[in-house]
Amino acid sequence: MSIRMLEEECCFRSASPVWVKDAEEEINITCGFYTAIPRGTDQTVLRIAAASLYHLYINGQFICLGPVRTAHGYHRMDAIDVTDLLTRDINHIAIEVWNPN
Repeated sequence: MSIRMLEEECCFRSASPVWVKDAEEEINITCGFYTAIPRGTDQTVLRIAAASLYHLYINGQFICLGPVRTAHGYHRMDAIDVTDLLTRDINHIAIEVWNPN
């Protein structure tokens, strides 16, 4: 299996941080996020901007570890082409996130 990390010149227009309520300053927190999406007919790109470490799973299969590395104090967006990884009518996407520091 191969995944494509895309180089994109544009970035997202808006985003909302998602984390465990009232635990923004805590360390050693692990949590999971889950969604189910239908298989589309067009290219499907998953975009993740993370300050924490994460594992991405699609349909129970480990896909990649993130985030992309950058200088201290800066964040980048991972753009992962998952088109060829979506195989079912409904695909299960899980992201395991942890904050080690």
